[in-house]
Amino acid sequence: MAGQHTAKATFRMLSWEEKPLGEEQEGGTRIVHASTTQRFEGDVDGDVRAEYLMVRPDDTFADIAGMLTVTGTLGGRRGGFALRTNGTFDKGTLQAELWVVPGSGTGELAGISGGGNYLSQEEAAGTVSLSYRFD
Repeated sequence: MAGQHTAKATFRMLSWEEKPLGEEQEGGTRIVHASTTQRFEGDVDGDVRAEYLMVRPDDTFADIAGMLTVTGTLGGRRGGFALRTNGTFDKGTLQAELWVVPGSGTGELAGISGGGNYLSQEEAAGTVSLSYRFD
């Protein structure tokens, strides 16, 4: 399987547990940690566990950095891989970029590389697009 491929999927947030880290700054800005479980369904099909760090100046905006592990299938191959993400949540819209963590592929997904994005304009659901290849 040579060359670049594109996978598209939907995601559903199954659980979200958020905890503040440290004290809230004057003016309300706070740093929080969220542990989540998600489900990808489509060309990427599997269970996702994610850990996010967020800076939240208010309840309508967050700057997000995170790490996700995906276990399931991608393009007919079974295994797992990790993603690094960076993005924003702004007035109900989540936009984030994704990068495959080098060396994280397992099983039939060993050697995966690539990146993509995810977008959500509704609570707890959205779309994922991932361009990938195998080295």
